[in-house]
Amino acid sequence: MTQIETMQYVSSAELTRNFGAWQDRAARAPLVVTHHGRPRCVLLAADAYAKISHGSGLEEYELVVDHAPLSERLDVGFVILDKSCGVRDLNTLASVMLGKSRDMLIGVSLFTLLPGLAEEPFQTQIRRVLRTDAPARLDLPGWDGRGLHIHAFPWPTGLALTMQAVSPEEEAEAELAGARALRTALDAHGNIGTARLTVRASIAQVDANFARIVGIAPERLEGSRVTDLFAVASRDAVSAALEHVMGGGRDEALDVRLLADEGKRTRRIALAAWREGYGIGGAVMVLHGS
Repeated sequence: MTQIETMQYVSSAELTRNFGAWQDRAARAPLVVTHHGRPRCVLLAADAYAKISHGSGLEEYELVVDHAPLSERLDVGFVILDKSCGVRDLNTLASVMLGKSRDMLIGVSLFTLLPGLAEEPFQTQIRRVLRTDAPARLDLPGWDGRGLHIHAFPWPTGLALTMQAVSPEEEAEAELAGARALRTALDAHGNIGTARLTVRASIAQVDANFARIVGIAPERLEGSRVTDLFAVASRDAVSAALEHVMGGGRDEALDVRLLADEGKRTRRIALAAWREGYGIGGAVMVLHGS
């Protein structure tokens, strides 16, 4: 039969001053020795250690840490799971994040509460923690419209995990990193050019690929009307698409002809609004070189 014990806590200084008394307490229940407020080691009875060290482990002698006072002070969600990934306990913040009361969450599978973790590669990473006792860190996308940082690690009952929502600052940083990666990929492609346009449809900025495709140096393009780059037969369609996009309409894509090609070949452009603050500050044009 599993023996359940609740851990006690004592500072290293207090243990030194009254070792005899605390030794007697440790004979009855495990004693967590803290240093500067943090758990550092555990003092427990010899028979309890013998049961654990000789392989009977937690199946015969389970150490249940009184984690509530500590977990409630955490600024992250904290969940304790059994070996089948069912919820055994959690702090208040985790309950709020999961949107249900503690009583409704006990016993429920982690993969039911966070379905994204049931998908690969996340489920494999969670199972690996149980199998190898190696911790894992993963980012679960799409949770509550944002992302979720999860740190899973071994726990006497199976495993435990902390949950922390991705902050707006992290989202902005990730979006910026994605934009930089996209810019690098476009430059490497070499046959896709981009230009940023003002609300008056003049060119505010172009990349080297755009300038090369239209056959004009970047410094000469900036400030000029973008419609002047197109053959006469395409200008009305480009103007109408720009007006539609900058008026709050959907993004546009259309086939056009450039003056640089003497209007002899068709190229594809796409337009999307450039939003600044509460309004539209212009548009972005993407030009395919072939």
